[in-house]
Amino acid sequence: MPDPSLIAKRYEGIGEHKDDTALFIMVSFSMPDESIARLGAQAGKAGATLVLRGVIDDSLQKTAERAAQFIKQYPGLQFQIDPTLYKRYSVKQVPTFVLALDNEEVKACTKGCDSTEYFVSAAGDVSLDYALDYLSRQGGARFAPLAEKRLKKMRGAL
Repeated sequence: MPDPSLIAKRYEGIGEHKDDTALFIMVSFSMPDESIARLGAQAGKAGATLVLRGVIDDSLQKTAERAAQFIKQYPGLQFQIDPTLYKRYSVKQVPTFVLALDNEEVKACTKGCDSTEYFVSAAGDVSLDYALDYLSRQGGARFAPLAEKRLKKMRGAL
């Protein structure tokens, strides 16, 4: 018989957003596989979601198959297709790392939100821990502690 405490431990933290933030990594399958793999390996540890702007060749099936290749390699990795997030956070290049407040006020903002109020972002082909470290130094009083918390979570300190 399975041990209930082991089952409960496996699901600890799922669905929790105690700090009321979301961490998105905007990616594209046009990026090198090594870059997506590196981000995929780190995303689950930090509670991040890889976000695609659209689908490959207008095919959801092709996109799902491509995502499945990375999900098999990194169980727990989450992909999302959402072009509205690219607009909301003014994403111009991939990868872009976005640490955003996750509440109803922010969800009502559809385009050109004030980054100092709702989110911070960093772009470049860097690792997630590098991006979070950068955001913790550049994020100001509101976002720096949130970035630091995600960085500690990713490194296993939480």
